[in-house]
Amino acid sequence: MLLARNGWSEHELGRRSGVSPRTINTITNQQSNATTGVIAKLARPFNLEPWHLLLPNLPDDSSLRSRIEDLIGYYCRADVETQGFVDHILRHGKLTP
Repeated sequence: MLLARNGWSEHELGRRSGVSPRTINTITNQQSNATTGVIAKLARPFNLEPWHLLLPNLPDDSSLRSRIEDLIGYYCRADVETQGFVDHILRHGKLTP
């Protein structure tokens, strides 16, 4: 959607973001997941925060957006072990395996 809105191809986004067009293609075709670093690189050319790419249809409620922006920022700045812990809870809905 953002590519079409800007009239860009995957190659153009790749040039602007530093992410290979092949990686962009596999992400947009849901053949692989993007890392937080790749999401950040892809958001930059659109002048967006990375979380905007993850939650594009979030209601336009500034207090909710601010809290979600903070939460995602904390997650993105967390170490790998903490991110893994959060990912596990999100996947399984509990702390134990």
